[in-house]
Amino acid sequence: PPPTPPCTKSERFDAMLQQVRTWESLGLTAPGRRGEILLGTYAGAKNAEVVRALKACYCDYGALRLAGDLIFKLLKGAMARKA
Repeated sequence: PPPTPPCTKSERFDAMLQQVRTWESLGLTAPGRRGEILLGTYAGAKNAEVVRALKACYCDYGALRLAGDLIFKLLKGAMARKA
């Protein structure tokens, strides 16, 4: 069976962050705008202050959480085509 999805906002953010770190460790890239966004997520994931700030925004503000989920979904789709 597939893994159980994270149940809290904080756990969802942590799972997305881990996925981004995995993509980077695999050396995955993307063309165009998605590639620019991906490189930005790689850089942000390495900065503890940025991670804390984004996590607070993700957990506390629904509109930002929705935007984060949409961006992650786009990146995840691009990375799935790479695998």
